[in-house]
Amino acid sequence: MLIWFYAYNGQQQGPVSEATIRSLVRQGILTADSLVWRKGMDQWQPLGQTELADALLEREVRYDQPNEAANAQTAQPTYQQASQQAYTQPYDCPTPERLEYLWQCFWNRTVAAILLFLACCVLTVCLFTSLEKQAPFINPKNVNANTEEFDDETKAEIIENALLSPELSLEENELEEMPLEELEGQLDAIANAQDVNSLKAILDTPTGESRNRPHWSDMEPSEFKEMMLEVLENIDTTAWTLGCLLIACGCLFFWFYILTIIRWFMLVYALWKAIPPQRARTSPGLAVGLLFVPFFNLYWMFVAYYGLAKQLNQEAGFNGIRTQVSSSAVLCMCIFMILGMVGSGLFALIGLILQYVMFRKLTNLAKEIAGKMQ
Repeated sequence: MLIWFYAYNGQQQGPVSEATIRSLVRQGILTADSLVWRKGMDQWQPLGQTELADALLEREVRYDQPNEAANAQTAQPTYQQASQQAYTQPYDCPTPERLEYLWQCFWNRTVAAILLFLACCVLTVCLFTSLEKQAPFINPKNVNANTEEFDDETKAEIIENALLSPELSLEENELEEMPLEELEGQLDAIANAQDVNSLKAILDTPTGESRNRPHWSDMEPSEFKEMMLEVLENIDTTAWTLGCLLIACGCLFFWFYILTIIRWFMLVYALWKAIPPQRARTSPGLAVGLLFVPFFNLYWMFVAYYGLAKQLNQEAGFNGIRTQVSSSAVLCMCIFMILGMVGSGLFALIGLILQYVMFRKLTNLAKEIAGKMQ
């Protein structure tokens, strides 16, 4: 059975059966100039140029009396009964399977990017911790060591430990001339040394250098480069391993981050495509494309996301779907996403959570609408 769509009062109606279309023609609701469409037709055509044209002849034979024709013009159209069914539009709507696939691709890559970012943070902390143990001059506790005061008991304990340390091999007169702050830093570095190379680097450090050199975060780029070259000369296997893992995780994070952005815009494009073009505020391509325009995208985000929620809710009503998505929550999502871009990372985290929750619901709603189109 052929399913037809027709234009009435400037809006598309349908789907209806061929018998219903013929009934509307006989009642005078549709004329030879009324546009109709069915699957298999390249474009909308006037009814008089289709196979329904014979229904016009039936109407002329039946309504040969003026009064009956006038009554037919004022009769209630039977398509109102069909409008109680699912409201379907003849357009290229994505399938529910396609929408679910795009959602899964987007979210799986998002989770992977988040985990890789956390891994990079952990590896960075571990790497600098390892380097600080090998190079005492980048340890922040030595920055202000010269301001620390020692009582007599502490001084005696430090000197005694230094005399007992076979690595230092210092005489008592040398200990009295060495600043206690530097001596304590040397003892701590020796205690934390992980292998022979690390210990050698500590013992080869000239007197006073570990105390006078600033922390790595306070260094100039040239000083930091010089320090890192010195550290790399005596770096151990653990630090090399951590560094390689950090580079690998960073590359993977960048790759999944790009994939996440691509999948996100593909999902937004598909959700806009689930709305009939005749009622859509904007086209799918424009909805996504204007999000790349600097500054203007701060405004367009409300159109592309908040407007999408409102139009999907409206389309669900046309299709007799009771499910609705809170457009106010989507509005809050847009606000937090913008605040996350220009402000605190906490806002970005809240926006990310809302993004997951709300677009999961929007995708489910679009899947229901797409199911009605099949």
